[in-house]
Amino acid sequence: SKWADALSIEDLKLPGYETMRARRFLDWIGPAIIRHGDGAPLRQILDPDGTDPDGIIAHESKWEFRLYNKMDAIGIEILEDSITEPKDLLWEIGEEDEISIRDEVINRLGWEYPHAQASRLPVKVSVTELKRHLDAEFSEEPTAMTVAMPALIKRPSFLEEEAKGLTSAEWGSLLHFVLQHLDFKSATSKDAIREQIENMVEVQLITHEQARVVDILRIERFLHSPLGIRMLKAEKIFREVPFTIELPSTRLYPELSGSICGDDGIILQGIMDCYFEEPEGIILVDYKTDYVAPTGGLEMIRDRYKAQIDYYTYALEEITDKKVIGKYIYLFWNGQTLEF
Repeated sequence: SKWADALSIEDLKLPGYETMRARRFLDWIGPAIIRHGDGAPLRQILDPDGTDPDGIIAHESKWEFRLYNKMDAIGIEILEDSITEPKDLLWEIGEEDEISIRDEVINRLGWEYPHAQASRLPVKVSVTELKRHLDAEFSEEPTAMTVAMPALIKRPSFLEEEAKGLTSAEWGSLLHFVLQHLDFKSATSKDAIREQIENMVEVQLITHEQARVVDILRIERFLHSPLGIRMLKAEKIFREVPFTIELPSTRLYPELSGSICGDDGIILQGIMDCYFEEPEGIILVDYKTDYVAPTGGLEMIRDRYKAQIDYYTYALEEITDKKVIGKYIYLFWNGQTLEF
């Protein structure tokens, strides 16, 4: 209540102070602290020749007041206490003071934020964006249809009924989607795979046109490959696994300064195609539908996706707290398997 009463400062005989027209927080705080016992420096400014009025509050809080002017803020001392007008102060500034002021202005205007690199870092980044950052070109990437429902206003081109040729990206997305919903252990033959795909059409997971372009032979070849047979022996198979994890910024962007950005983290978000567990650890599998050139194509694929496999491995080990003992990319284009 003492502080509330202090807002009424008529007893201080300070005309023109209207608390109802306060424009800043200090307009409200000032009337309270000026009646405090430690507020003598403020009262001295308002009434240099006066004495403390009645009603000064002996409150238990402690206040210390320091008064600064513009010259104090830039470190320039006022040599003459008698100087009170700004124009008088300008006349009194000597050559040495002028140089000091000039140097201070240059220093302040030329100052650069030491953590500018960190200020440009994204808070969150996807694996796809990292691929672009590494100047990698990708011909296919799973779409968000495995995570989010499509818009109801307009059917996306992926779900259109009209027969048309699929781009490499659309074909890759379709294959990922089918592999996500396929019961691997029941897909023992071409007929069994075809039957499952027809069931996907019946429950409207895919359209008739999409079912016609699904390459059953390549799916069968994958499931009968050494990697596919090894996968089918696993008790559990995890597919299209989304993850969100924090990584050191210098791991995602090695060009950053470790001394400046070493403590900064970035959220990495992505979706792993597949992994399964064996007694010794985890096997990571990534599917690719990229075209593979006869000469040098495999090494190009390996270089293109090495960083992605490394990110997936790091995330998988952090999430499961288990060791990744095998990392593979299966190439549906030619049926080959790359081990990392």
